[in-house]
Amino acid sequence: MSVSADGYVLRVPVGRRETLIEGIAKYGTISEPVPEFDHSRGTPILVLLSFSDGEITHVADGLKGRRGGTEQHLLKMSNVDALPRPITFASLVENAPANVQAHLRDRLSQGGVLAPRSLGVTVDALLQLEPSIAQRIARYSERRASYVAGLTSHTQTSLALQKESLNAALRIAGINPDAVVNWLPPGSGTIASYIDGIQAPPVREDLMVIADAEVFPGLDLIERDVRTATKVFSKGKTRLRVTMANRQPLEEQTGADLIYFNETHNSFVMVQYKAMRAQAGQGPARIHVYRPDDQLAEEIARMEEINDVISRIPPANTMAEYRLNSDPFYLKLCPNTSLNLDDKSLFPGMYLPLGYWKLLIEDSSTLGPRGGRVVGFENVSRKLNNTEFVQLVASGFVGSRVYQSEFIRALVGKVLAQGKSITLAVHSDNEEGRPELALDCD
Repeated sequence: MSVSADGYVLRVPVGRRETLIEGIAKYGTISEPVPEFDHSRGTPILVLLSFSDGEITHVADGLKGRRGGTEQHLLKMSNVDALPRPITFASLVENAPANVQAHLRDRLSQGGVLAPRSLGVTVDALLQLEPSIAQRIARYSERRASYVAGLTSHTQTSLALQKESLNAALRIAGINPDAVVNWLPPGSGTIASYIDGIQAPPVREDLMVIADAEVFPGLDLIERDVRTATKVFSKGKTRLRVTMANRQPLEEQTGADLIYFNETHNSFVMVQYKAMRAQAGQGPARIHVYRPDDQLAEEIARMEEINDVISRIPPANTMAEYRLNSDPFYLKLCPNTSLNLDDKSLFPGMYLPLGYWKLLIEDSSTLGPRGGRVVGFENVSRKLNNTEFVQLVASGFVGSRVYQSEFIRALVGKVLAQGKSITLAVHSDNEEGRPELALDCD
């Protein structure tokens, strides 16, 4: 039976150094036979490589591969990055806790597997010696694991929903979502939102989308008692500015909303996340359902008030204004909202347009045995999955038809007034052309 092993120290033999360096430059990936070790082949490993005696020179994402010879396996490595400067074995050991120094010293001198606990504190020592690599290796930090373990379940859920909203925004913008797992807790105190801990790469000021009321109406409504944090993500000419705002501490927040503005298509979309609950189904299996409550009724009333305003604005008769559905409001029902900092995938679940939801909760298919309403995967009939929703929003086929300042300004104020966290995402793309709609299944 395999045991957990999250790290590996690879002391590259002198005779292999030049070949592997050439492989990194040419292909970006390398493989090296190493002594057999117990580890799941599908679970990633942080590899600390030593191309110079007594020093860690590179880091890589590793996977255990097939057998590479007698009592050997191939260690497959990708995303191999050179450290800004080599870190000596001696300095790593010196900065590690005393109770793991002997094990770490042995692994550095001999090479091989780093147990999870030793890896975590080794990463913390690396970050202390070279903070600039936080974005690359933050997910393996022991400090991060300890911090999350001390949070209440409610706080973890708040962070998980905010992580989900950031993840969705990145995917809609076509930006690699790896950043969502590059998260570290604050050095001291508490955090107000998930984005506080994101180790995002810096973006030059002249390339940034300016965060003011002209770019995202509603930010001018944020008062001094509202905590905000902003990060800018980029890919080519695409810029995504994400601001998370809230009035309440994490442990008191009542949920999370994503408001996404696609500047390319002048379109707004708002997603409200709802957690489903497990209940007994037919036989031993359990099913997940969502039961509408008074809070949702208030939130829908808020959406309908905004919809009433924007529905009075006549659409322009242009190709850019065309939408399959101009309703900007969506619910996402999720069977699992647990915080998993190492998972960069979106929550499984289903997106439902507000208009469809209103029909759904009046339909006999959602009427429970006691007269209440119960919504689950078994009775929604139609839904959008993650892939479909992301690509429809990215392509501008759904969302509001016009960029309405008053609409988004009112929405920001109402969300914050209800004690929820709000993720404001502005997507700007200066490249010519428009995204194409190419749906696939997930």
